[in-house]
Amino acid sequence: MKSYHVDLTPFLNNSGTCDEHKDCGESSFSVGKSYFPTEHLPKFGELTQWEDVTFIFPTRTNEGFDNVILEEQTIPVKQNSYSTVSIFGASNNGNFFDTVRLFLDDKEVHQFKLKLSDFIAEKSWFDDVPVLNCPFVRNPINDLHHLQPKIYCHHEVLPPNITFNKIKFGENPFIHIFSITLGNVEGGNVE
Repeated sequence: MKSYHVDLTPFLNNSGTCDEHKDCGESSFSVGKSYFPTEHLPKFGELTQWEDVTFIFPTRTNEGFDNVILEEQTIPVKQNSYSTVSIFGASNNGNFFDTVRLFLDDKEVHQFKLKLSDFIAEKSWFDDVPVLNCPFVRNPINDLHHLQPKIYCHHEVLPPNITFNKIKFGENPFIHIFSITLGNVEGGNVE
C-alpha cells in the first residue's frame, strides 16, 4: 500500500515534547505542564514505521510547536481515493473523541469519530493502539517516573471509492495530533 504523509507543519499549534534540561516554554501537552521526553521519541522529521503504516514525526517549529490541538482546522491533502486514515496522537485530561469530516472540495463525502485515549492512561480506553511509549513524563520541576505517556494510532478503514482533498476537524483542546498518514490501495505513489 502506498502512503501519503499529510504535512501538518502550517497547523502545528502546541508544544507536546520537551528536551532534557530545557525551558519548554508556555505551551504544554497538558494543563499540568506535562510533556513527552524528546529523547524517547523519533527524531523530528523522521519517517517511522508502525506495523504496515509509516508516519512522519513532525518537525518542531521556531515557536517550539510539534503537534496540533483541534481548533476546527481544514487541512488540504492531495486529491485521491484513499482506503485508510491513520492518525497518531493522544488526549490529555481524559479520553476524548471528535468528528473528522472528509471533503471533496466543498462536499462532505464521509465522516468518522476520532477516538484517542489519555496519554497517561495505563490502558487504551478506545480501540486506539499505543504506538510510542515513553518511560516517564517530563515536567518543568522533575520527571515523573510513575507515569508512562503514550502516543496512539487511530486507524480508520474507509468505505471503497472515497475520494477527498480536505480533512476538517472539530474543536477539542484536549485532542492532540502528531501525524496523519493516508493509505491508498489503488497503487501509485501519492506522496
